[in-house]
Amino acid sequence: MSEQPLLSVVVPFYNVQDYIGPCLESLRVQTLTDLEVILVDDGSRDGSLAVAEAYVARDPRFRLVRQDNAGLGPARNTGTAHATGRYLTFVDSDDLVAPRAYSRLVGSLEQTGSDFAAGNAYRFSAARGVYQSWTHEIPFATTRLATTIDAFPELMRDRMVWNKVYRRSFWDTEGFAFPAIRYEDYPVTLPAYLRARSVDVLADHVYYWRDRESGDSITQQTFRLDNVRDRVASALLVLDGLDRTGNHDEVRRRVHAYLVDVDLVALAEALLAAPAVDQSALKDLATTLADRLDPAADRRAAPLAAQLHRSLRARDWAMVRALAHRRAGAGVPTLLGDVVAMMPQGVGRLPALARAVAPRTRPQHPLRRRLRSTLVAAEWQGDTLHLTVDSRLRGRWAARATPGRRSDPGPPHPGPPDPDRRPEDRRPGSSKSPRG
Repeated sequence: MSEQPLLSVVVPFYNVQDYIGPCLESLRVQTLTDLEVILVDDGSRDGSLAVAEAYVARDPRFRLVRQDNAGLGPARNTGTAHATGRYLTFVDSDDLVAPRAYSRLVGSLEQTGSDFAAGNAYRFSAARGVYQSWTHEIPFATTRLATTIDAFPELMRDRMVWNKVYRRSFWDTEGFAFPAIRYEDYPVTLPAYLRARSVDVLADHVYYWRDRESGDSITQQTFRLDNVRDRVASALLVLDGLDRTGNHDEVRRRVHAYLVDVDLVALAEALLAAPAVDQSALKDLATTLADRLDPAADRRAAPLAAQLHRSLRARDWAMVRALAHRRAGAGVPTLLGDVVAMMPQGVGRLPALARAVAPRTRPQHPLRRRLRSTLVAAEWQGDTLHLTVDSRLRGRWAARATPGRRSDPGPPHPGPPDPDRRPEDRRPGSSKSPRG
């Protein structure tokens, strides 16, 4: 490795002893070897630190920095301050990086001179295996080198920081730093897209985003009041940044519609799940964001989300509850109860409710809620990610089941496509895992 590494990889960690080992191993075996890995211990109280120390002792490219617990954003900022590479990237300590990810991303930047490069992402879990990340599907369907967000506005959907490699000079010149909140990515990634002279967008899957079986990740704690508060703070920071930049009208329209479709719907579902003591604060947060979002965004949003936006602005909580129940998959009795709650004053709102909830969701597999699946292991064999999953029937279903035939699980889910092979060399279906 040269005196100044080509790439710095910043990996904050906090109480992830069950996940950090595979994550660090995926970095150790990268085909781009001229890198340093800055491990930032954010005050872990479990066995994470011991795993990190073992990698530091094993590989001189790994370095450890320790700090009191301050959160993911400040821990990333700490790692950035210690990084010395010409390029900079970030990894969440429960995820995996594809073996050739940094060779592809850095190689693209060396070729084009763009300010940063971003790649496609898979998700993986015990219940669903490896599948396409929905938020990355459209932006990364096609490789686009030296493009901009104005030329391709769908890039506004790419709100994560970890599927990218940044030119360090660009990062420092623009003064990027993560806020001390959850959902800290989007207030950095969207301004980066807006300020970049050009970006490289690669269809190659470079990152594996874990859906934790434990349910304790930030995105899996959607309904907690502190989580909702940070989610709204993040959205407001994004909107503030858009207002300051100007001259990105199409991006602005799409961001507003995206926040209606995704974040407002999540806030409405939080209202269903939250305890009574949090209801008033949650309503204030939901209406704060709803009032800030452009009503014209409803024309681009899904019907249910658009009606939800209108109902939040009108403080029509009965309608909000009915829409949230529908979004959460409630059955007919619950929806009928919501309709009864609107009567008799709410009879005029029934057509709007019917239009919003009319589209039917895809039916679930009958066993989906009957199985308990646990991801036992995730390991690389060459360029293929192999998952070992233990699935068992829940409760009374297990007692009633009669063991019989063994099902054939089929071939393992493929890993990321090999960037060294031409597209015409790949077998049909070999470049993507089955979607859930």
